Amino acid sequence: MKVLVLGGTRSFGIHLIQALLDAGHQVTVAPRGLLSDYFGEQVRRVQVERTSMDSLRKRLGHETFDVVCDNLALCSEDVRTVFTALKAARYVTVSSASVYLPREEAPPGGVVEGAFDPYHTPLAWSRRNAVPYEEGKRRMECALFQTGPVPCTAVRFPPIIGEDDHSKRLFFYVEHIYKRLPMHIANPELSLSFISSRDAGAFLAWLAGQDWAGPVNACNAGSVTIREILSYIESKCRRRAVLSPEGDPDPYGSGAGFALDASLASAWGYEFPPLESLLANLLNGYLKEVREAVRLQRF
Repeated sequence: MKVLVLGGTRSFGIHLIQALLDAGHQVTVAPRGLLSDYFGEQVRRVQVERTSMDSLRKRLGHETFDVVCDNLALCSEDVRTVFTALKAARYVTVSSASVYLPREEAPPGGVVEGAFDPYHTPLAWSRRNAVPYEEGKRRMECALFQTGPVPCTAVRFPPIIGEDDHSKRLFFYVEHIYKRLPMHIANPELSLSFISSRDAGAFLAWLAGQDWAGPVNACNAGSVTIREILSYIESKCRRRAVLSPEGDPDPYGSGAGFALDASLASAWGYEFPPLESLLANLLNGYLKEVREAVRLQRF
């Protein structure tokens, strides 16, 4: 298949491209800036301005793709731009679990896709940065499913983690506990889903070869509370977390966190690897990194 990837190779993007190549697809990558990667001549590169209809038309509008994997749609106007400028048989778009409205806690089994209905929610057109991120993603999905001329899939990811996660929000907990820095934990019982960058890319690539359409949750199997994350780190470094209302706010607890139900993806035929071992390996790696940094500071 002929696949266009809108976006670069950071985080899950590099894993998406590799999985597409492993499946034998012909891949064109269209980043905004210069693309630095190790794919060499395995992929074709076309530099575009994602928000410019003229740029997309000029560079790619003369072609027809079997699938467009859009990693950069942030608002409804982004959808209209792509649908107007490009030709494809179907679209797979990266969305977010943030489309779900904030709630005190997830229902048993996690939040299901029906908790936000982009087919019947009134569509509002807006550009990037005109509304908050979560509202932009809601409007993006509404535009996708209410105006899409071909079958579309929106993948609702929870926080993406991995060694290539530059936000290092999980690293925050490891560093603070090991260095005995105070933290303010808003809700230690907050239950969260995560997905690794590798599994996120693999799922997007798998969807490129499927006919499924609609919104779908995607996360590693299982969920975890912030308290469980803290307890694991404490057990590994044998230090207690310093909790204080005046401490640094934790990066997950202040948001609308909840576990996701990924049974729809399972019904489509895809099974995600378990979260527990993935999370443990990542936290262990962060702890090793912090220990080494502290050791070097002493010399």
